[in-house]
Amino acid sequence: MNSVFSHDELQRYGRQMVLDRWGEEGQTKLKNSNILIIGAGGLGSSVLSHLACVGIGHIGIVDDDRVELSNLNRQIIHETGDIGSQKIMSAKERIYELNPHIDVTGYAIRLSSENASDLVASYDLIIDCVDNFQTRYVINQICYTLKKTWIYCAIRGFEGQLSSFDPAQQHNHACYQCFVPSVPHHYNDCSERGAVGSVLGVMGSLSVMEAIKIIIGYERPLYNTLLRYHALQCDFKKSQIMKDPECLVCSKNKAC
Repeated sequence: MNSVFSHDELQRYGRQMVLDRWGEEGQTKLKNSNILIIGAGGLGSSVLSHLACVGIGHIGIVDDDRVELSNLNRQIIHETGDIGSQKIMSAKERIYELNPHIDVTGYAIRLSSENASDLVASYDLIIDCVDNFQTRYVINQICYTLKKTWIYCAIRGFEGQLSSFDPAQQHNHACYQCFVPSVPHHYNDCSERGAVGSVLGVMGSLSVMEAIKIIIGYERPLYNTLLRYHALQCDFKKSQIMKDPECLVCSKNKAC
């Protein structure tokens, strides 16, 4: 049987294709997948690098920022020579250097309720790599409306959080706003709370593994489950996310 992969690709992906239930079938699912990454900062850097190396066929990147010197302690997909450049451009360049078989589309805009539908509609899976609640609420709403699975990841200092939401299973699954119904009053950005690249790297890697599980079909993605990581204690904890019958997103659509 003829392979859909070139000799270069078979060598490139060979070590992962020997894994249990992965094989050429699983690698083909990755090659045929379209993933949209929202944010090309600290989390996005780790996520984009690992998605490129694992062989995702098409990656979309949404980010309207430019590279700054203060980014470089953690945003490893960008380099000193990229300072002043659009993040989507330096990210695309690095992805192509990592894996020339990847197709990359960049959107130099900020995700909003006005453009979210057009951006999200053509992608199979969305990965949230943003650093603010407002954008996350937009992601949750549009993914719920379009029935798009999405992966939530967030960092606060030495702590990280990860979960996945599958709106296609709306009667059984919580949405993000069930978990965070409103912006916490103590919220501040990373310039105040701090961020270290190694924590972002751990959470970015976990996000990509979650994406692999969803695409290939491994059991037990983090639906209705929140994974918490504390770097200083090297501690992982899981807790259940309960569906909120009063949720502003999923209850108003009579999904509860």
